[in-house]
Amino acid sequence: MGKSYSELSKDIKPDALVRRAIKVLGRTGNALDVGAGSLRNTKLMLESGFEVTAIDKDPIILEAAKEIQNSDLFVEVLGMADYEFKKKYDLIISINVLPFLDKDTLLNSIPKMKDALVDDGVLAVTFFGVRDDWADKEDMSFFIREEVEELFSDMNVIMFSEEDYDGEIIQKIPKHWHIFRIIAKT
Repeated sequence: MGKSYSELSKDIKPDALVRRAIKVLGRTGNALDVGAGSLRNTKLMLESGFEVTAIDKDPIILEAAKEIQNSDLFVEVLGMADYEFKKKYDLIISINVLPFLDKDTLLNSIPKMKDALVDDGVLAVTFFGVRDDWADKEDMSFFIREEVEELFSDMNVIMFSEEDYDGEIIQKIPKHWHIFRIIAKT
Protein backbone atom coordinates (compact mmCIF):
# COMPACT_ATOMS: atom_id res chain seq x y z
CA MET A 1 0.00 0.00 0.00
CA GLY A 2 1.22 3.52 -0.80
CA LYS A 3 1.87 6.26 1.68
CA SER A 4 -1.06 8.10 3.25
CA TYR A 5 -1.81 11.73 2.44
CA SER A 6 -0.50 12.65 5.89
CA GLU A 7 2.82 10.95 5.21
CA LEU A 8 3.16 12.57 1.79
CA SER A 9 2.25 16.05 3.01
CA LYS A 10 4.60 16.35 5.98
CA ASP A 11 7.13 18.49 4.09
CA ILE A 12 4.58 20.74 2.38
CA LYS A 13 4.36 24.35 3.56
CA PRO A 14 1.34 25.42 5.62
CA ASP A 15 -1.72 26.37 3.61
CA ALA A 16 -2.01 30.07 2.69
CA LEU A 17 -5.59 30.08 4.02
CA VAL A 18 -4.27 29.31 7.50
CA ARG A 19 -1.72 32.13 7.29
CA ARG A 20 -4.47 34.53 6.29
CA ALA A 21 -6.83 33.30 9.03
CA ILE A 22 -4.15 33.92 11.66
CA LYS A 23 -3.76 37.49 10.35
CA VAL A 24 -7.52 38.02 10.31
CA LEU A 25 -7.80 36.86 13.91
CA GLY A 26 -5.04 39.25 14.97
CA ARG A 27 -4.30 37.50 18.26
CA THR A 28 -3.31 34.13 19.63
CA GLY A 29 -5.29 31.78 21.84
CA ASN A 30 -6.74 28.30 21.50
CA ALA A 31 -6.84 26.72 18.05
CA LEU A 32 -8.31 23.52 16.65
CA ASP A 33 -6.91 21.82 13.54
CA VAL A 34 -9.51 19.39 12.18
CA GLY A 35 -7.88 16.72 10.02
CA ALA A 36 -4.41 17.83 11.07
CA GLY A 37 -2.55 14.91 9.46
CA SER A 38 1.17 15.62 9.40
CA LEU A 39 0.62 18.79 11.47
CA ARG A 40 1.90 21.12 8.73
CA ASN A 41 -0.71 23.77 9.58
CA THR A 42 -0.53 23.02 13.29
CA LYS A 43 3.19 23.84 13.28
CA LEU A 44 2.45 27.30 11.89
CA MET A 45 -0.17 27.95 14.57
CA LEU A 46 2.22 26.80 17.31
CA GLU A 47 4.98 29.03 15.91
CA SER A 48 2.47 31.90 15.92
CA GLY A 49 1.82 31.41 19.65
CA PHE A 50 -1.36 29.33 19.70
CA GLU A 51 -2.20 26.43 21.98
CA VAL A 52 -3.37 23.84 19.46
CA THR A 53 -5.62 20.82 19.64
CA ALA A 54 -5.05 18.71 16.53
CA ILE A 55 -7.33 15.84 15.53
CA ASP A 56 -7.04 13.31 12.73
CA LYS A 57 -8.18 9.75 12.23
CA ASP A 58 -4.73 8.82 10.85
CA PRO A 59 -2.42 7.67 13.69
CA ILE A 60 0.50 9.37 11.91
CA ILE A 61 -0.57 12.43 13.89
CA LEU A 62 1.01 10.84 16.98
CA GLU A 63 4.35 10.38 15.22
CA ALA A 64 4.27 13.95 13.94
CA ALA A 65 3.50 15.23 17.45
CA LYS A 66 6.51 13.35 18.88
CA GLU A 67 8.74 15.13 16.37
CA ILE A 68 7.40 18.53 17.43
CA GLN A 69 7.47 18.02 21.21
CA ASN A 70 5.58 21.18 22.14
CA SER A 71 3.70 21.53 25.43
CA ASP A 72 1.08 23.69 23.66
CA LEU A 73 0.11 20.80 21.36
CA PHE A 74 -2.64 18.32 22.21
CA VAL A 75 -3.45 15.55 19.73
CA GLU A 76 -6.30 13.08 19.42
CA VAL A 77 -6.65 10.23 16.94
CA LEU A 78 -10.25 10.45 15.82
CA GLY A 79 -12.32 11.84 12.99
CA MET A 80 -14.40 15.00 12.96
CA ALA A 81 -17.64 13.07 13.39
CA ASP A 82 -16.40 11.64 16.71
CA TYR A 83 -14.86 14.79 18.14
CA GLU A 84 -16.56 16.27 21.20
CA PHE A 85 -15.96 19.99 21.52
CA LYS A 86 -14.88 20.40 25.15
CA LYS A 87 -13.87 24.03 25.01
CA LYS A 88 -14.08 27.19 22.93
CA TYR A 89 -11.51 28.12 20.31
CA ASP A 90 -10.26 31.40 18.91
CA LEU A 91 -9.38 29.73 15.61
CA ILE A 92 -10.67 26.55 13.97
CA ILE A 93 -9.22 25.33 10.69
CA SER A 94 -10.05 22.42 8.42
CA ILE A 95 -8.16 22.43 5.15
CA ASN A 96 -9.16 19.91 2.44
CA VAL A 97 -10.66 17.58 5.04
CA LEU A 98 -14.40 18.26 5.39
CA PRO A 99 -15.18 17.18 1.80
CA PHE A 100 -14.10 13.66 2.75
CA LEU A 101 -17.08 13.41 5.11
CA ASP A 102 -20.44 12.31 3.80
CA LYS A 103 -22.75 15.28 3.35
CA ASP A 104 -24.94 14.61 6.42
CA THR A 105 -21.91 14.32 8.70
CA LEU A 106 -20.38 17.46 7.22
CA LEU A 107 -23.60 19.45 7.57
CA ASN A 108 -23.91 18.31 11.20
CA SER A 109 -20.29 19.26 11.90
CA ILE A 110 -20.41 22.88 10.70
CA PRO A 111 -22.80 24.13 13.43
CA LYS A 112 -20.67 22.36 16.06
CA MET A 113 -17.57 24.11 14.75
CA LYS A 114 -19.33 27.49 14.79
CA ASP A 115 -20.62 26.92 18.33
CA ALA A 116 -17.10 26.06 19.47
CA LEU A 117 -15.77 29.49 18.50
CA VAL A 118 -15.35 32.29 21.03
CA ASP A 119 -16.90 35.66 20.25
CA ASP A 120 -14.91 37.19 17.40
CA GLY A 121 -13.39 33.76 16.65
CA VAL A 122 -12.30 32.71 13.17
CA LEU A 123 -13.23 29.64 11.13
CA ALA A 124 -11.13 28.78 8.05
CA VAL A 125 -12.34 25.85 5.95
CA THR A 126 -12.40 24.44 2.46
CA PHE A 127 -15.14 22.65 0.55
CA PHE A 128 -15.12 20.90 -2.82
CA GLY A 129 -17.48 22.04 -5.57
CA VAL A 130 -19.63 20.01 -7.93
CA ARG A 131 -17.23 20.42 -10.87
CA ASP A 132 -14.41 18.68 -8.97
CA ASP A 133 -13.09 15.48 -10.57
CA TRP A 134 -14.10 13.52 -7.50
CA ALA A 135 -17.70 14.80 -7.48
CA ASP A 136 -19.05 11.37 -8.41
CA LYS A 137 -17.78 9.80 -5.16
CA GLU A 138 -20.78 9.00 -2.98
CA ASP A 139 -18.98 9.02 0.36
CA MET A 140 -17.76 12.61 -0.05
CA SER A 141 -19.41 16.04 -0.05
CA PHE A 142 -19.64 18.51 -2.92
CA PHE A 143 -21.44 21.83 -3.06
CA ILE A 144 -22.62 24.56 -5.37
CA ARG A 145 -21.60 28.11 -4.46
CA GLU A 146 -25.01 29.06 -3.08
CA GLU A 147 -24.99 26.12 -0.67
CA VAL A 148 -21.61 27.16 0.74
CA GLU A 149 -22.70 30.80 1.02
CA GLU A 150 -25.81 29.69 2.92
CA LEU A 151 -23.72 27.65 5.39
CA PHE A 152 -21.94 30.85 6.44
CA SER A 153 -24.80 33.33 6.14
CA ASP A 154 -24.91 33.68 9.93
CA MET A 155 -21.23 34.69 10.14
CA ASN A 156 -19.15 37.65 9.03
CA VAL A 157 -17.49 36.25 5.91
CA ILE A 158 -14.04 37.81 5.57
CA MET A 159 -12.92 35.81 2.55
CA PHE A 160 -14.82 33.62 0.12
CA SER A 161 -13.06 32.32 -2.97
CA GLU A 162 -14.01 29.77 -5.56
CA GLU A 163 -11.27 28.12 -7.59
CA ASP A 164 -11.85 25.92 -10.62
CA TYR A 165 -8.64 24.67 -12.22
CA ASP A 166 -6.63 21.73 -13.53
CA GLY A 167 -3.87 20.59 -11.20
CA GLU A 168 -2.73 17.42 -9.52
CA ILE A 169 -3.08 15.59 -6.23
CA ILE A 170 -0.16 15.03 -3.89
CA GLN A 171 0.73 11.75 -5.65
CA LYS A 172 1.34 13.82 -8.84
CA ILE A 173 -1.80 12.47 -10.55
CA PRO A 174 -3.74 15.01 -12.67
CA LYS A 175 -7.01 16.24 -11.17
CA HIS A 176 -9.54 19.00 -11.84
CA TRP A 177 -10.10 20.98 -8.65
CA HIS A 178 -13.24 22.90 -7.77
CA ILE A 179 -12.67 24.30 -4.30
CA PHE A 180 -14.19 26.92 -2.04
CA ARG A 181 -11.98 28.66 0.55
CA ILE A 182 -13.71 30.46 3.39
CA ILE A 183 -12.61 32.57 6.33
CA ALA A 184 -15.47 33.72 8.56
CA LYS A 185 -15.79 35.36 11.99
CA THR A 186 -18.43 34.95 14.65
